[in-house]
Amino acid sequence: MSSDNAKIVRMILRFRLLSGPRKGQEFRLNAGDVVGRSSTAISLLDPKVSSRHAEVKCLDEGVWELVDLGSANGIRYLGKKTRRILLKPGTQFRIGNTDIEVVEEKSSEPNRPVNPNRSIGAPPAPPENKVTIQDFLSQVEALSSHRKPSQFTILENPVEVTCVTGLEAGTTWFLSYLPRDFGYENIDIRLTDPSLGSKNLQLQSVTRSDIQCELNGEEKVTLKSGQTYEFGPYVFRVEVLKA
Repeated sequence: MSSDNAKIVRMILRFRLLSGPRKGQEFRLNAGDVVGRSSTAISLLDPKVSSRHAEVKCLDEGVWELVDLGSANGIRYLGKKTRRILLKPGTQFRIGNTDIEVVEEKSSEPNRPVNPNRSIGAPPAPPENKVTIQDFLSQVEALSSHRKPSQFTILENPVEVTCVTGLEAGTTWFLSYLPRDFGYENIDIRLTDPSLGSKNLQLQSVTRSDIQCELNGEEKVTLKSGQTYEFGPYVFRVEVLKA
């Protein structure tokens, strides 16, 4: 077998949660993943964890570290508070009230470079001149179990949704297509406040400057760009960005 066809065994790391609300769950690490309450990559439902608590970084192939993002409680390793730790199999540390262990996952796939700018929680943008809008919406459909591609609308002017109050306060989502759903029991844009229960807030496009909010498929309110909407303990501000 030639060296070109040989498979390279590379180290893939996971976070295994040893305590906390999500005890037992595991998350595969990718460069750029953020650990936090409002993270779409590694979400910890722990009130002692900041919305954006720490970031996973890849220094070199197989060399990983976790860097604190200025959180209030930092990272605790070997009983001491620190701002940065190297990640290797067997490493244990604490974020908030959640104990985490680094475990290794073996893979025989060919080695691929890690993209530190990987976008989490959003469908990939269609490459220019290679993917049609229909193809793009088919990718979006993979994120939704209850909509077909024809039910999505690509927006001429993107929508900016900012959380003014609530656990995700200060977080902004830039939406390039609608409808989008916000909720605690949600596979689209997940909020981390369990008091929402099964409530679901859907944003729909009405006109270039108007956005319709639909609560649980019943109550509908039309917002002008710049107005706010109250959703349980949350308040959101909606802006239509002008081209």
